[in-house]
Amino acid sequence: MVGAPAEVFTSVRCLRDASPHGFYGAEELIPDWVAERMSSAPQACGAVSQHPLAAHVPLWPMHVQRIVDGVHLLARLYPDVWGKHVWDEASVLASDAVAQLLDKLRQMQSSDTEQVRASLRIASNGETRVVLGNMAPASSEIYPVRLDTQPTLVDTPYVYVKTDQRSLYDEARARVHGNLGAPGASSSSCFDVLMWHEEAHACVVTESSIANVILEIPGAHGQLYTPTCTALLPGLLLQELCARGAVTQREITVDALHEALRSGARLWLCNAVRGMFQVALV
Repeated sequence: MVGAPAEVFTSVRCLRDASPHGFYGAEELIPDWVAERMSSAPQACGAVSQHPLAAHVPLWPMHVQRIVDGVHLLARLYPDVWGKHVWDEASVLASDAVAQLLDKLRQMQSSDTEQVRASLRIASNGETRVVLGNMAPASSEIYPVRLDTQPTLVDTPYVYVKTDQRSLYDEARARVHGNLGAPGASSSSCFDVLMWHEEAHACVVTESSIANVILEIPGAHGQLYTPTCTALLPGLLLQELCARGAVTQREITVDALHEALRSGARLWLCNAVRGMFQVALV
């Protein structure tokens, strides 16, 4: 079995200004025309939804649940490493990592910083921390992406958990000279990689190194499709888009992707930090 990860984490966008509704959902992260396709969100309730960060972090309850579920799965897979500390919603909310993010939010109230990205991390020894980073305003730029040069099938037993074991994704991105928009990059670089793996009948698109893939098929009632969530990490934003009827899961082969793009389809990536943003396959 693959060695145990050292940390479970979730990455969030934290906004300085509170939601007027007291809760941020997926709508803050997607274009208006996609939001119009979504069914009504369930009424927010419970301690997590009433927590101060729920008014500043889109999909906050889902982020907390991701951490709890991740730790529980690793405790079953690696009881000697991850089974020594019990985590639930209350203990996550009371953690040092959440306290540190709240401190940052308070500092933002008297600054020009409108938003930050934050990674809330829980270690196998029970320690928690937050890693903060700057976040640029939303851009209309269409980022270039490339298909990976080789197939990749994520076959770890914790494929559905976000952990610090990210080398597989980093290596895929490096193969196509992806830089995630780092300044000063060479002309041969691109933004990110589109990963894929081989099935018996075709090469099947899975995800990028940091986001889920959405293919927009044009038409009178244009459709949004995402690769079926098997052997890939289902992002929180994508889960919400699928649950509320805006995006449909289906198999997307590499050949079908090329054909759709030649016919006028648009390609998007999405995650709970950057939101939903358009990319171009180069």
